Amino acid sequence: MVVGNAGDDSEFVQSWYDAPWIPNLNRQNVMVYFTQRTNPFYDRRANNELLLRQPGNRGLELLKTMQGLEYDLIYDEDPILFVVQKRKRVSPEKVTPIANYYIIAGIVYRSPDACRLLTSRMATACDQLNEAFDELISWNDKQQKVATKSASSTDNQENVVTAFQAHRVDKLMSCVLFKYEQELHKSSSEPEGSEAKKSKKS
Repeated sequence: MVVGNAGDDSEFVQSWYDAPWIPNLNRQNVMVYFTQRTNPFYDRRANNELLLRQPGNRGLELLKTMQGLEYDLIYDEDPILFVVQKRKRVSPEKVTPIANYYIIAGIVYRSPDACRLLTSRMATACDQLNEAFDELISWNDKQQKVATKSASSTDNQENVVTAFQAHRVDKLMSCVLFKYEQELHKSSSEPEGSEAKKSKKS
């Protein structure tokens, strides 16, 4: 059964499984399972199509003597995980990997290549950086608002204190001037004779 939508990257968004096989899947039959014609990840032009269905394991052994497209089991943790590699064989010792497919609990997926994996990681990192910058900008705006509000409050307090001081000084100056005017008026109102008498007595 195929799950997913077809498209340019259909292998990366699809999965496939055959339910009756899943309970009995193991390393001995997993390649037969993978090479079923209903599996969209399997290319029937591969050498496996010619050799895998021969009696015994002789077909898989003969793959190493052929050239061209082939599929082979490269890793397994029987019975839960299997990794099948699609590759091009050039010689018995040299192969060129094309794609990897992992089978988890009987469901086949296409493994992303290094470029797609790196792109995905970079996209995730960029999203996280953008979120961090947004939070930093928001925090900075809040700090500026708090600083502006604090400065405004301080200015108002300074203005109140200055007004108080101004009124207080005006009141003190008025008292001093009033007292000085009284003394001046008193001294100017005394007769000149009194000043002479004072001088004679002295």
